[in-house]
Amino acid sequence: MNNVTKTTNKKNNEVATLDVNMFSADAGNLSGFENFKSSEDLAIPFLRVLSQLSAQCNKTSNGYVEGAEPGMIYNTITKKLYDGEEGVEVIPCGYKREFVEWDANQQGKLIAVHGADFDLAQTSRDANYVLRMQSGNTIKETAQHYVTLLDSEGSSQALITMTGTAIKQSKAWNSMMAGIKLQGKDGMSFRPPMYSHIYTLKTAPQSNSKGTWFGWDITKKSIVKNAAHYEDAKAFAQAVGTNDVKVNHEGEEPQTPTNSAYSA
Repeated sequence: MNNVTKTTNKKNNEVATLDVNMFSADAGNLSGFENFKSSEDLAIPFLRVLSQLSAQCNKTSNGYVEGAEPGMIYNTITKKLYDGEEGVEVIPCGYKREFVEWDANQQGKLIAVHGADFDLAQTSRDANYVLRMQSGNTIKETAQHYVTLLDSEGSSQALITMTGTAIKQSKAWNSMMAGIKLQGKDGMSFRPPMYSHIYTLKTAPQSNSKGTWFGWDITKKSIVKNAAHYEDAKAFAQAVGTNDVKVNHEGEEPQTPTNSAYSA
């Protein structure tokens, strides 16, 4: 397929070897977990799962990307496509939960970004089970996963947002990361920083009573062994943790009642 990047992980790219003691030293610092209950913003590329409704897959759309097919993974800044069956490798660097408000009448118009403490009593579900304000504006619970993307060109920062049905995958990923325990040189077990491990993100067909779509399939791959990648991910995690990066939510594709079943 045109423009499809297949990732590789070559051992000779490793410039240095890390050991568990380096992870232990960072376990008590800004390790990526400090914002599990807060919300802020960041402006970096989105990694998105393409669906049948994505503009990149529609040849009549201005957003069409040659070779794009449902189930591929798309970088919104570089326009690069990744094979969903092979997936991409990422190092998670932070997590935040927000409630994003979109205009009721003008699709794609951002109204406001609400924090994790947003009062859902201000909303109600419509016939399509979409959360709406009294004004009619839609509210989308949004799980934000900040990652360092590893591919054949090196490492780069990216953002993965999960809404709708994908919230389940987000929670499972959080549990996977938070459940990791390593043993330090003193024999004591500790939870390493979020950016200590690499995960493989693929796509897989999913379905419910509303339809079928492609969603994330996430597995843990290995401990980070490349020192440069580790330092890059650590710096990104610290920037996220201290709110030094901002999200441009207008780079997202807001869900509507017509595509809410297909969210990733």
